[in-house]
Amino acid sequence: MSTKSQPTQKRKQKAVLAQVVDALRTRGSSYRYLVKSVSEAQNLRHIYSLLTHCVSLVDSNLHSDLINAMFGFSWSADTETIKVFVNFLTHLISANPDQFLSPVFGFYFSSFCLPEVPLTKIDFKSQLPDFARIVHSGIKKVLQVNPTGIFQLTSTLLQNLPHPVWSLQRQVLYAQNMFAILEYCPVIKEQIIESLVSMITNLDSSYQVSSSDETSQNYAEKEDALINLMFSYTFSLSEKDRDHYWRILLKIFDKSIIFTKNSKYTQYLLFYCCSFNPKYVDNFLDYLCNKSFNEKIPNQIRQQAVTYLGAFVGRAAFVSYPTVKQVVRLLCEWINRYLDLHEGSKPDFAKHTMFYYVCQATFYLVLYKYSMLSGNEHFFEFCSFDRILQSSLKPLKLCDQETAKGFSQLPEIDAFRIYKQPLYQRQPFFERTPIAIPFHSYELDTSSKFVEAIYQSSLEEDFNAIKLEDFAFDEKDESENEFMMEFEDE
Repeated sequence: MSTKSQPTQKRKQKAVLAQVVDALRTRGSSYRYLVKSVSEAQNLRHIYSLLTHCVSLVDSNLHSDLINAMFGFSWSADTETIKVFVNFLTHLISANPDQFLSPVFGFYFSSFCLPEVPLTKIDFKSQLPDFARIVHSGIKKVLQVNPTGIFQLTSTLLQNLPHPVWSLQRQVLYAQNMFAILEYCPVIKEQIIESLVSMITNLDSSYQVSSSDETSQNYAEKEDALINLMFSYTFSLSEKDRDHYWRILLKIFDKSIIFTKNSKYTQYLLFYCCSFNPKYVDNFLDYLCNKSFNEKIPNQIRQQAVTYLGAFVGRAAFVSYPTVKQVVRLLCEWINRYLDLHEGSKPDFAKHTMFYYVCQATFYLVLYKYSMLSGNEHFFEFCSFDRILQSSLKPLKLCDQETAKGFSQLPEIDAFRIYKQPLYQRQPFFERTPIAIPFHSYELDTSSKFVEAIYQSSLEEDFNAIKLEDFAFDEKDESENEFMMEFEDE
C-alpha cells in the first residue's frame, strides 16, 4: 500500500465508524440496516471490528434488537470472525459490566454444549473445539479486567447445567468446559466440582425413576461418561491437589449426597478417592460415625450415615483389618447398649428404626468381610452376636432378606439352630420400606475399570452353598426349642 493511500484508507474507516456511531445514537434507517446485517451474518468481521471501537454507546435497552441479533451468532463461522466477535464482547463487558456480564456469560455457557458441536473424545482434558478455546480466552480476559466477574461466572455456571434429558454429547462437552475453566480459574474449584457432582446426581435420580429399560440405559450411559471423567480427573491430581479435592467431595457429601435417597453411583466419587490415601478413609469413617451415633442429628440422616458406614467398609477392598474390626466393634457396642435399655420389647421397625439400621449395617459389613474377621476365633463372641440375634427385637427378621440370608449362613452365627428354618424364607414381620444399600453394586461399563480392583464385588466364600442339614436343629436342646416356639408363636 502506498503512503498516499494510507491517509485515504484511514479517512474511509473513520467515516464508516462515524456512520456506525450515528446509527447507534439515532437508531434510524442506518441502525436498522446494521441490525439486518448482523441478523443475516453479513460482513460480521468488519461490523464487530467497528463496534469494538464504540462499545460505550451500546445499551441493552436501547439496542435490544441488535443485542438479540448478536446472540444469534453461529459458532460455525471462520476462526478469525469468532476471534473478532469474542474480542468485541470482551470490550462490551468491560465498558458496561452491569448490563452485559450476565447475558454474555450465559451466551457463552449455552454454547458449550450445543447439539451441533462434535464430541471428539470422552476425557476431562480432551481438545476443545476451536471456538470454545477462543471463548475461554475471552472469559479469562474479562476476569483479568473485572475480577468481581467471578461471582457472575459461578452463578451462570450453576444456572446452565445440562438437563438430564440432554444427549451424552452435550453432557460431556459441558463437563469438559468446566474442567477447562478450572485451569485458569482455580478459585472457584469447589463450585465447579459441586456443579459436576450435581450433574451426576441429577442423572442418578433420573436413572432411578425412569419408566423404561431403554430410558434407564440412556441415563446410565450419560452418568457412566461423567463419572469416568471425574475418575480420570481424580487420578491425574497431585497429592496436594487431591487433598483439596477430597475435602471438597466430603463437603458435598455432607451438603447433598447423604440426603439423596437411593443414590446408586454418585457416592463412588468418594469411594474411588478414598482408595488413594488411608487418611481419606479415616476422614470418611469419622464423619459417618459422628453422624450415625449423634442423637442430636435427625434420625433420617443417622440412618443414612450408618448404612453408608456398613456398606463402605464391607465393599471397600482397601480398608485395613484393624479399621474393619474397629468399626464392627463400634457398631456391636452400640447395639448391645441399645439392648440393655430395650431387651424384652417386641419387634417394631417403626419404634426401633435406628436399631434395625445399625444391625443391617453390621450384618452387611460382617458378611462381606467374613474372611478377614473369621481369623480371630474370639471376635464373634466378643461382639455378642448370640445375644443380638436372640434378642426380643429379632433383628434378622426385619433386615434386608438378601443380607439376612447370607449372614445367617455364616458358620459362627449358627442362625439355623435359632430359627429352625432359613429366616430369609419367612415372611417379613410387617410391610416396610426396604433399606437401600449404597455401594451394593457397580454396573457402569466404561468407568468400572477404575473401581473393579478396589471393590469387593462378591463374598469371599460361597456361603450360599452351605446346606440346612449342616445346621440341623437339635430337638434335645429344650432351651433352644422353647426359644424357637416363642418365635413361631409371635
